[in-house]
Amino acid sequence: MVRQSVWLLLFGATWAGVLFLETPTFGESSARSERSARIEQWTPVRTLEPGRLLRSPKVTSAQTNLGQATINRPVPVVSSVAVADGGRRWITCGDDHLIRIWDAENGVLVNRLSGHADWVRAMVMTHDGTRLATAGDDGRVRLWDVATGRLLFTVLTQKEGTITSLAFRLDDRVLVAAGFNKAKALWWIDLDQKKVVRTLSAPSVDMRTVRFSPDQSTLAAAGRTGIVRVWKTDDLDHPVDLTGVRRRVRALAFSADSSMLAAAGDAGEIVIWNSKTRKPIAQLPKRPGRVLALTFCGKNHSYLAAGGSDNLIRLWDIQTKREVAQLVGHRGSITSLSWNPEDRTLVSGSFDTTVRQWTFEGNLNDPVSEKTKTDSPQTAVRVIKGQVETK
Repeated sequence: MVRQSVWLLLFGATWAGVLFLETPTFGESSARSERSARIEQWTPVRTLEPGRLLRSPKVTSAQTNLGQATINRPVPVVSSVAVADGGRRWITCGDDHLIRIWDAENGVLVNRLSGHADWVRAMVMTHDGTRLATAGDDGRVRLWDVATGRLLFTVLTQKEGTITSLAFRLDDRVLVAAGFNKAKALWWIDLDQKKVVRTLSAPSVDMRTVRFSPDQSTLAAAGRTGIVRVWKTDDLDHPVDLTGVRRRVRALAFSADSSMLAAAGDAGEIVIWNSKTRKPIAQLPKRPGRVLALTFCGKNHSYLAAGGSDNLIRLWDIQTKREVAQLVGHRGSITSLSWNPEDRTLVSGSFDTTVRQWTFEGNLNDPVSEKTKTDSPQTAVRVIKGQVETK
């Protein structure tokens, strides 16, 4: 039964349903263990395809209407996605240098923000939802008014180099940027002064991710070396390095109560620390591919979602340290995950140029009946195609 389910997953890609896959728990091989450990596989309830406007190469700020794009040029990938207005708006950015704001319900383009001169790789909302920070390969951080799409100001962190990640402090007055730079630095941007006011020493010239804890007490950043550097925000001069992740770290996530910090990357495994004691509390088993995105989610944030280069989003139960679900549908690496607790949905962005929404219902650890698995597959509720952009 297991083998048949796997073949259906691999070669039945057009099947719009939920496939329930039985797998043995780690290290167990008995038939009894194989029957008791189940991984659910879901399809999304809603899909938006923003990659309809085709890009032209070498776009400059004077050419952002992309009116000369031709049909043989690739569509823009989704390198980051943010949820705004209580889940009613999705914001995407990618390699065509643009930021797009979408109506999540019907897929209509609401606004398009232009100004970046290269790939936009990082994007983060302020906690009050009024402003959006973006950055990428042009080395510039731009701050936007979400409601109007107006550019508020631009900060140049470096003349050459890529910014890969951004994080707002809880009070929305400080923005920290991480990226590639020879100085091994993170940039601490004061939004009142609209400039970089200090730098923090980074463990690598290649930094991929930076995050503030929700309670504002901790800042964490990581990159090529696998070291996760952690600062207390009231003592930025004495960071502590956390080890345990092999190879490059590409994603960090704090739990909602700030008690846990998760890290993952090229090694495919996930390490979780107690963010207060700095002691490791879990190492989730390695899975195929690189992990590119992490977020805590679900009721009481009791699950950890991990998306990566195997085109899957895997849900891990934090308490049992088991993989309990796989979110199936993306056909490219998952680059971004955003959890919206208001409607209990997870939104994912991918290099396949789509954004997908996943709804949490019930308890993921409830057993799946054989009848449901084989006879009554659930289907996606709705799929919405993004409208062709004509501006």
